[in-house]
Amino acid sequence: NFYVPQLAIGELDGAGHTLSNLSVERPNISTMGFIGRIFSGTVKNLNLQNISVTGLEYVGGVTGENAGTLSNISSSGSVTGLGEYTGGLVGWNASGTVVNSTASGSVTSVKNTGGLVGYNTSNGVVANSFYDVDAVAINGDTGVVSIGGLYSGQFTDWINNGKTLNATTFFGPPVGGYYVINTVSQLKDLLGF
Repeated sequence: NFYVPQLAIGELDGAGHTLSNLSVERPNISTMGFIGRIFSGTVKNLNLQNISVTGLEYVGGVTGENAGTLSNISSSGSVTGLGEYTGGLVGWNASGTVVNSTASGSVTSVKNTGGLVGYNTSNGVVANSFYDVDAVAINGDTGVVSIGGLYSGQFTDWINNGKTLNATTFFGPPVGGYYVINTVSQLKDLLGF
């Protein structure tokens, strides 16, 4: 039952290491995660595996509230917020940046719940960061699309291709500058982009 209450400055570089079986069970406290609140600074190159995080609200696998940068992070496990603003990686992305990151597992909350980010403000940036909507359970259901959601085929291609995804893989080359959607499957793929 360990967590870092806040990161105010500097950098935490996990150097690609994996932290397994982290448990943060604080159901009466807001702003919970491996790091409760990131005010500034960078957390990068870290894998959190088989985590269990429970908090009141503003709950994420990595951080409950982000105003810094998360880069090349993966988080898998169970994240539960008894209130709102709960995400697999970040609960509330205030003015932070999430880049090249992924989340998997299950996320449960009352409101503002997401597979990757529970709530992204207008100042928050989520870039090239995703979760598999067919595998991540949001409030008990898979197939729920929120910020960063990709369907299984797209998600697998993204991971297998060094976290890059090419729309022509799913739609073929553009016709007259536009991608043509001919099937329900292609519409589903488009919704993931």
